[in-house]
Amino acid sequence: MKKPLMNNAYPNGYLGDGVFTDLQNLDVPWKSSNIETSLDSVYFSKSGEKTVSNVISKRVDSDGVLSAENRSNIATYLVSVFGVQWTKLYETLTFDYNPIENYRMVESESLDSHNESSGSDTGTIGREAANGRTDTGTVGNSGTDNTDNSVYGFNSSSAVNSDASNSTNNNTETRNLAINETVDETETRNLANTSESDKSETRELTRSGNIGVTTSQQMIESERDLWQWNYFNIVFNDIDSLLCLPIYSYEMECD
Repeated sequence: MKKPLMNNAYPNGYLGDGVFTDLQNLDVPWKSSNIETSLDSVYFSKSGEKTVSNVISKRVDSDGVLSAENRSNIATYLVSVFGVQWTKLYETLTFDYNPIENYRMVESESLDSHNESSGSDTGTIGREAANGRTDTGTVGNSGTDNTDNSVYGFNSSSAVNSDASNSTNNNTETRNLAINETVDETETRNLANTSESDKSETRELTRSGNIGVTTSQQMIESERDLWQWNYFNIVFNDIDSLLCLPIYSYEMECD
């Protein structure tokens, strides 16, 4: 019995429904690009006429076609074997670099500081004053006193003036009143102050260039060689190594 070809196992592979369509359901590095249909078309145009390996021939039905379940199992098998390698290689397609620099060093430094300070100011404020006051005044007293003396004759009921006297009173008094007032005040003040600050600083130093071991022309040539390398050719060959025999036509009897 002749072993089936890849185009038998995946009858619509060349139309865009093949092994890459199954890989799209798993965590492959090109998944976000949504290019599985194009990859299937390219892959089956290259490998569709190759004879399948035992990985597929042991899983196909009587018509040589893989069921949906077996297609899913084969895709899981491929990722388990090549998944890490495919991811690492794919990352090299997105590196950001200068093709004519072969030396680059970045130094990063972070500085943090914390400062605290406190102080207390003490002072005394004094006030002293003396107030004096003197009040001067005069107190006067003046007037005239008149005195009449009368006598009564024998067996008479009426008094008769005997003599009279007049006196004048004129008194003056001066008074001085002194008032002295002293004010003595003292005030003490305490002023406390506290300050705190945090500072964070990040510095980055970048050194880059050509250290001279490789010329710029040699690096440009290497850059050209790099882009002649095709990532998906590596992926195609990895898939072939597990799913196909290294021949395009092969017949054998199967027990």
